Amino acid sequence: MSSLTIEETLCKILARQSIGKYFPVFGGESERWPRFKMEFTRISKECGFSDAEKMSKLEKCLKGEALRAVQSLMTAPKNVTRVMQRLEQLFGGSQLVINSFIDKVRATPPISEHKLEGLVEFGIAVGSLTATIEALEDESYLCNPYLVRELEEKLPRQFRLRWSDWIDTVPGRKKTLVNFTEWIDIQTEIVRDLCQPSLYGSIAEKKKTERINAVNTQHAESKYGNKKTCCNICEKEGHWANDCRFFKNRTSEDRKQI
Repeated sequence: MSSLTIEETLCKILARQSIGKYFPVFGGESERWPRFKMEFTRISKECGFSDAEKMSKLEKCLKGEALRAVQSLMTAPKNVTRVMQRLEQLFGGSQLVINSFIDKVRATPPISEHKLEGLVEFGIAVGSLTATIEALEDESYLCNPYLVRELEEKLPRQFRLRWSDWIDTVPGRKKTLVNFTEWIDIQTEIVRDLCQPSLYGSIAEKKKTERINAVNTQHAESKYGNKKTCCNICEKEGHWANDCRFFKNRTSEDRKQI
């Protein structure tokens, strides 16, 4: 046995001990098929699994509709290739996969000028759609003007004007899905930066409300119940949170973190 063969064998043993224990679950969702197929093929190859081992893995990671579709073929290890072929025919056709991602984009609500956080979710959905189409090499979708128009209609009027202006800044630039994705990525980054402070503000307000509610609850228990007084900040008995010296001696910034 050559040293190369020994090295390959050791690599497969190590792979079985690490990545061989993980297999993605697939239940028939077309948008998940490309990743499932890629991961199943990669892990099986790196671990050097036999057909019997592959079939055993498929029995564990296939669920729901996907499992029912191929269960009759899973009686013999030699049918592994047929199982994967049937799964691809039923759930992995390029149009099925792409249409499932288009449906996800369509499901995102229209973006309001007063609630631009929705643009981030929309941008992620558009990016996933474009990346999938590029991976499947279906050029017809990338240049489909009706699809781009449908995406445009999700935007507020102000953003549609920005999109048109961005197209016009470069002579010859067209309204394609790739260009729309590039532009929406830029807008998403801008909106994410703008919304970040308000996000922190919301967290701070939530903490403040929780502290107030805790104090009110303790007062109510003191008035109507017989429970022992116990501070929910320092966790010591004998006083409530509004009388806590530990809390009163903290700075305003420290209090926000408590």
